[in-house]
Amino acid sequence: MASIADNKGGRKRGKQKNRGGNNSNNSNNNNNNNRNNNGNQSNNRPPTCRAFQKGNCTYGDSCKYEHTKQQAGNGEGGNRDTQQRTNNKSTTNNRNKNNRDKNNNRNSNNRNSSNNNNNNNTTTTNNNNRNNNRNNNRNNKSIYKTYEKLESVQLLLAAGDLLTGTIRISSKKRDQAFVTVRGLPSDIYIHSDINRNRALNGDKVVLRLLEEEQWKEMASIANLSQNLNQDQDDRTDEEKATAAYNDSEVQKLWNPVVPKDLDFLNPSTTETSTTTANNNNNNNNESKTSSLSNDLTSKAKRRVLDGIANGTQAQAEVVYILERGCSREVIGTLEPFCHASKLRKGQPLPENESFVKFKPMDSRYPFMLLPRHKVPKEYVADPLGCDLRTQLYVGLPNVFQSNDEWSTTSRFPKISLSRPLGEAGEISAETEALLVQHGFGRRGTDGDFSSDVLECLEGFRRPTTTSKAGQVGQGSKTGELGGNGSNDNNDSNDAKMLPTEIDGDDPRTGWTIPPEEIQKRRDLRKYRIFSIDPTTAKDLDDALHVTKLDDGRIELGVHIADVSYYVKPGNPLDEEAKIRATTVYLVQKSLPMLPRLLSENLCSLNPNQDRLAYSCIWWMTPDGNMTSDEPWYGRSVIRSCCKLDYGLAQKMIEQEVTNGNVDTTLWPLNRRPTGGHLDVDVCKDVMLMNQIAKQRRLRRYESGSLALQGVKLCFKCDRTTGNPIDTFTYPIKDSNRLVEEYMLLANYLVAQKLILGAGRLASIRRHPKPHPKKLQDYAEQCKERGFNINVKTAGSLHKSLLKFENAASIDPITHYALTTLATTPMKPAVYFAAGTESRENWRHYALNIPYYTHFTSPIRRYADVMVHRLLTSVLENDVSNFYSTEEEIHDILENCNEKKEASKAAQERGDTVYFCVFLKAQKRTSEAVVMDWGDSSFELFIPEYGVSKRVHVDDLNCQLEKKQDGFHLRPNNGLSNPGESKNNGTSGGCDWKCKCGWNNKSNNKVCGGGSSSHGCGGLAALGTPVLGSRQQQQSKSFSGCKMNHSSLPSHGFFVKMLTRMKVELFHLDQIPIDFALEIQDIYNWEPEKK
Repeated sequence: MASIADNKGGRKRGKQKNRGGNNSNNSNNNNNNNRNNNGNQSNNRPPTCRAFQKGNCTYGDSCKYEHTKQQAGNGEGGNRDTQQRTNNKSTTNNRNKNNRDKNNNRNSNNRNSSNNNNNNNTTTTNNNNRNNNRNNNRNNKSIYKTYEKLESVQLLLAAGDLLTGTIRISSKKRDQAFVTVRGLPSDIYIHSDINRNRALNGDKVVLRLLEEEQWKEMASIANLSQNLNQDQDDRTDEEKATAAYNDSEVQKLWNPVVPKDLDFLNPSTTETSTTTANNNNNNNNESKTSSLSNDLTSKAKRRVLDGIANGTQAQAEVVYILERGCSREVIGTLEPFCHASKLRKGQPLPENESFVKFKPMDSRYPFMLLPRHKVPKEYVADPLGCDLRTQLYVGLPNVFQSNDEWSTTSRFPKISLSRPLGEAGEISAETEALLVQHGFGRRGTDGDFSSDVLECLEGFRRPTTTSKAGQVGQGSKTGELGGNGSNDNNDSNDAKMLPTEIDGDDPRTGWTIPPEEIQKRRDLRKYRIFSIDPTTAKDLDDALHVTKLDDGRIELGVHIADVSYYVKPGNPLDEEAKIRATTVYLVQKSLPMLPRLLSENLCSLNPNQDRLAYSCIWWMTPDGNMTSDEPWYGRSVIRSCCKLDYGLAQKMIEQEVTNGNVDTTLWPLNRRPTGGHLDVDVCKDVMLMNQIAKQRRLRRYESGSLALQGVKLCFKCDRTTGNPIDTFTYPIKDSNRLVEEYMLLANYLVAQKLILGAGRLASIRRHPKPHPKKLQDYAEQCKERGFNINVKTAGSLHKSLLKFENAASIDPITHYALTTLATTPMKPAVYFAAGTESRENWRHYALNIPYYTHFTSPIRRYADVMVHRLLTSVLENDVSNFYSTEEEIHDILENCNEKKEASKAAQERGDTVYFCVFLKAQKRTSEAVVMDWGDSSFELFIPEYGVSKRVHVDDLNCQLEKKQDGFHLRPNNGLSNPGESKNNGTSGGCDWKCKCGWNNKSNNKVCGGGSSSHGCGGLAALGTPVLGSRQQQQSKSFSGCKMNHSSLPSHGFFVKMLTRMKVELFHLDQIPIDFALEIQDIYNWEPEKK
């Protein structure tokens, strides 16, 4: 098999002339050996980077081309003259000198030797190359290090010399990766793919720390934290008074009862605190020793902590892969490996091309090698002309068979094709692609369940063989057709049902709650309980009730669907739900965590139906303070009296609807209360709950909570085609906030109960503090634009943003941009077991409360199901039989964290796909705001749609000079468009075929992208790229954006953060599907600074 270097070298085998008499045979043999050796050393490598050879490559280690100096002679990507000179240098100079005088002395013997050594038979040559490759394989140069032996790894891990964690590769800079190690405050940094050592994103890896001299310098976390969160002695009197007020308000609003010194990683405090706080027979859990308690004594972790204190971030290399955690399926397209000049439309792939490039859509994955014999024949016959060039494929990387499948001598892993998905840019193909890409491919496009899972529901339904497909989309929590709700919301049900699965609304379940089960529970069916959800929601997992007591107290209850009754631990249904971990919400559909028989019928708190629930009831004062009464937690049976939607509840709040004497268009008959409950009483309940919720919300923000509300882009879709026909943003109103406020409080109270009752096994959720350096940078950038934002605490940040929101001089776009910028330093909230983190890490930063969990959505979150089960164990005083260790719980919660983030990413990608399809039908003009900038690009945020776009200056025919408070933007060579040439006499003009956009048709020459022979300077084209062209293969900075230079100064200008621009958004025809923009005007630019 020919090597990739042979494929790219452009050599003509068997055509070299033999010169030099008796030396000719040796010369040719040496040359052939050099070729084979060079081919083997560069086997499976990309072509050489020409920019690097000229000393001007700007990509560094992230460049996808080989950084080899021209003198090295690796035989990749160059022309034949360069290749021949390189090969000659690998032979001795003396032989070349001796041969020079013998060029004309050819005899029969020499010609015979030459013919023998330069056989023109291609098959014989290939066989010889294969043999030489095998013989010289032991001399191949290794790119990566060999993995350590498993036995050695286990011993070193136990000794604390190695670290382990899951690797995360940056999607923007593939040469950067990070590993979170449990118990360390900072990630371990891995630089370059060499140190990553063939690890893919999501793999569980073993790390060896590099020497401290190689560690990455950074501002000390300790110093930054001290600057952002001043000690008691450093605070002003006003700050101390504010902190005291906040503590007092938190005590009134939340009534925390968990001792402040309770820390399961500190046995000296845990034993004392739990003795007084926990009366639930939790001695077994308290006596368990955590493997993490002494973990920080390991040598490797001590080195990391010392480095953090000294202002450096630890760097490491991967020495072993414990588990391939990345997706077993990768989405990508096919591209030739060979040079663009070797390909022509209508011609087959060159014979010496042994591999085709599989280019993943996920930028975190490297290119992969697809053997020629596995490539579709149609593609081999015409790589540039066939329809398969824009086809999306599912590939199966060979590394899942064995780590050895990726050789240390190969730059790229090999892959096999699984199946085609369809044409890139089509909603159906793109939707399946994003599901596979984010690890949800096992559900299928409709979220189907296997037969063994559905068999677990046999006792709850009557079987049917009727398939149900193509249901009308039910919308989402937005309550709009085609809308896309947040992660806390429901979504549409247009999935095709399995033959054995009954739809959630199907009345033929034939199952009722057993009387003996009702006897075990608190009967709340006579309470005036109702739900508030989107109009079209089907999975109703929460309901509320409120009662004003005679003593002036307010009783308020949150009632959650009791999923744990139906999903038994360890059965196939539970195992499937554990793997899925979350419901995935897309624009047009949802992929449920549980079968719809449960999520939309038996578990859903539908009105006028007896339902099993888990209830949390507490008592408050009319101004929202918690009383000292112990909340009640327990299993119950309820009967919701009515189903309200957010719009109807908002009308009740605004007193447009005060009773049932209104038109049915305002309050439909099927949403009015039943069971003897009055319309007017429901209206009063909604108004009372809103009154208390508004007071609590206001006081929460005054006492240190933070809210960063963003625009949620939703779509209205054509009912026939399913394509988006319009967009809208979903408004958040008081009716939404009302439900949110009580769900927050219920989650907090359950977390408190679990900590006191389950100890270190408690499943809770924390929101870490923001990245200190990023938060400080955000404050400094805002200050340079005249916005003084206090970022010392979550509360001070919220108050600063609120001040600008209410200021008459600040327009909504600027305020929204400031709020969006504030999300950049924030870290995601995560689930964890209480025994795996120190007490100081339990806090929820945004809510400013000491602990929190998720209890209110078990239909769509497996973490909530675990919380329900653990709460049952606490109430039954049987925690010891729940899970054996906190590490076991922590592993399950880690999967929930990963799936939650993946679900969010899939939802965002789905939004992007629909937005691009929408722009394909019609361009849109809007305003954009400058948010960030780098050395060669800047980021624009479009508030109207809540989307961002990175703009590369090469695409604008401009030069960027980065400054601390902004950047200079200067037109390049005075050209108004990159495709416009100074040499107007150049024949052929520009047809957007190459990187610079110049094509001399008369001479059949295409610019290589860096030549200035025709005056273009090798700039990036603005037109639609040609799929498979060299532009897509080589130009990493291509963003497709444009700029209208006619309305801007030709000498350049200065741009600051929050600078406004008028832009036109349009669909970008490339893979993966994307959008771009044209800058039509810049409103508030400044003259260039000297």
